[in-house]
Amino acid sequence: MHVIEELIQIDKSAGLPVYLQITQAVVQGIRQGKLRKGLRLPGARRLADLLGINRLTVAAAFNELEAQGWLEIRPQKGAFVKVNLPMLSPKKLTDEAAASLTDSGVASLTDSAAVFHLPEKPGFTYEEKKILPYYSQEFPPAGKLVIDDGFPDPRLAPIEDLVRCIRSFSRLSFNKKYLTYGGSQGTFFLRETLAAFLNDTRGLSITPENILITKGTQMGLYIAASLLIKRDQVVIVGTPGYARANHTFQLAGARISCIPMDDMCIDT
Repeated sequence: MHVIEELIQIDKSAGLPVYLQITQAVVQGIRQGKLRKGLRLPGARRLADLLGINRLTVAAAFNELEAQGWLEIRPQKGAFVKVNLPMLSPKKLTDEAAASLTDSGVASLTDSAAVFHLPEKPGFTYEEKKILPYYSQEFPPAGKLVIDDGFPDPRLAPIEDLVRCIRSFSRLSFNKKYLTYGGSQGTFFLRETLAAFLNDTRGLSITPENILITKGTQMGLYIAASLLIKRDQVVIVGTPGYARANHTFQLAGARISCIPMDDMCIDT
């Protein structure tokens, strides 16, 4: 018990959550051999009393340690240090890796002030042509006027109604099955509803089997491009146009031919 009290020093003024402070202290104790394999730790309530903190905080630390593979929690018995620990054994650097560290001017690994730099080239091969520059924007800053290419105004969405429906839906036990993976084509009920809607409003004649639900436009474009485009085929696009679609076509192996736009669309 004294070992536990010596290992775990709680600093409530630190930026690190208390449960993670406990987690790191226990891991360090195991690594240093102060907490042997198979050792039964004090219960969450007992340890909380010793540290002067909430029992739920200790329980959160135990759950984190179990998730990381350091503890085994046995029902009605307590928390035990695992016999098979996730210890990492250091491996010797290869001559090539050591040379790259030396050539890049990195200090030796025994130097306390050494700084590790990633190598310029990875240790595996890949097709460099598939790595295209892609610039994705973050969420727009609050209070700023955003001018984009037609993204719908989120204020028009019935957010409160949606949240209310999701909360009500999630409380029903028979709906838990919808939290698992569904079909690869998308939820059947959604595809069935969309098929009926498209048949009634667009004059189509389709079934749910003709519909594939994708995660946004880019995924749909990528699947279509992968099926239809052969390597080095030419795809004509307008400029200015949809840059993300152009990148998708390039990833599929196409050569992009940019055509200027006028008031009537692409100037053929």
